[in-house]
Amino acid sequence: MARGADGKIRRKNAKKEARAAEAAAILGEDPKSASDTFDGPPIEEDDDDASEEEIDFDAIGASSKKSGADDCCGKKTSKEDDEELKKKIKKAMKKRARQEEKMEAEKAAVIAAPKKKIKPLPLIMLVMLTGTTLLPAILYAGDWLGNTMQKNNLLVRNV
Repeated sequence: MARGADGKIRRKNAKKEARAAEAAAILGEDPKSASDTFDGPPIEEDDDDASEEEIDFDAIGASSKKSGADDCCGKKTSKEDDEELKKKIKKAMKKRARQEEKMEAEKAAVIAAPKKKIKPLPLIMLVMLTGTTLLPAILYAGDWLGNTMQKNNLLVRNV
């Protein structure tokens, strides 16, 4: 069995192809085209969930027909079969809840991404570079304006 990222990708793709083939079989389409149009996010199963059983409703119905007590519909069931059924349903509900919690956590992580702070050092450098560029220009303009005013006697007028 392959391990690591490559193995995970292969298993994921195999599951995706199996779902697409199943959907194509149900809809009576070509399996190659069904994999391109299959909607819905892939459901990833963790390795720790591998020991849990999937609910086989056909087997549940068959086991209820084999048992000894009558129920409301005339079918025969036993307490043991009912307990097994309850256990299987509880496992399936716990697994479903765990998957939903995981999906909600992923959505919340995407939505509530931490905001990045503005770094102060680049701002300080920008202000310093701008100041060192503009300061000589302002000094030169002020000197030129002072010379012009002195030559033309703009401040003091002879009356």
